Amino acid sequence: MRRDWLKLPLPIIILVQLLAIDGQCESLPQELNLSRMDAIKMAMTSNIEVHNESLSSFMAELDSIRSRSIYNPLLTLSANSGINASPGEPFRTRNTQTTIGLSQNLPTGGSVSVSTQTGYTTAESEDPELTSRDWQTSLGLNLSQPLLRNAGRETNEFSIFAADSNLQDAVERFRSIIIDTVHAVVTSYNRLYTLRRILETRKAALASAEMLLEGVRQKVTPETPLAMEVADADFAVVQRRKELVEAERNVRTMRQASVILSVRKGKPP
Repeated sequence: MRRDWLKLPLPIIILVQLLAIDGQCESLPQELNLSRMDAIKMAMTSNIEVHNESLSSFMAELDSIRSRSIYNPLLTLSANSGINASPGEPFRTRNTQTTIGLSQNLPTGGSVSVSTQTGYTTAESEDPELTSRDWQTSLGLNLSQPLLRNAGRETNEFSIFAADSNLQDAVERFRSIIIDTVHAVVTSYNRLYTLRRILETRKAALASAEMLLEGVRQKVTPETPLAMEVADADFAVVQRRKELVEAERNVRTMRQASVILSVRKGKPP
């Protein structure tokens, strides 16, 4: 079934198509090296709200199609046959009749129908010369139109209008949840990237502080104790280690948040 109502931008359409790709692992590796598109794909696949809104949009589309079915032609077929006979009488009659009809609702609230009936009646007797068969056929056209109550296009198509409104609302909700999900993943991904760059900077700063401390200690002699310089360098190392611990904690927290958005099963790495 074509979903012509889904007028979404091309990137969002691509993301929706990713939902059709099924795949998940039983356990996660210790480190997840995901591109931004992979993270978005996993988030779109695992987000239950996206699936719910997608299903709601699909059901709203079916309701819209179903509401227009009032204008679908209706075909009716019927056939009947019977025998009339009385005990002790040498005569009996056999009746067979078929009916074919086609009806169609009109936008004005009325309906038009056409039908044809074909059948025959057979009078049977013990004397073959008295047996006869008569054919009957008829064609009828019927038009009905309310003049007051339930008349007019607006009244007749109110269910179509309501179904189309519900469909538009469902599509907007679907569009909104997709945009919100993508925005959340991209923001989390970019934030995690920034925090990892900060973590690398903190590691480099700690290594530089430790090298400085080691260089000051190598210059210490009984004649030049350099106590103040050693204390300052040691304090700088402690500060850099504190900053490194804080950066590692920020990366770990953000990574866990990203995994919650992007992974269906498994524990955070």
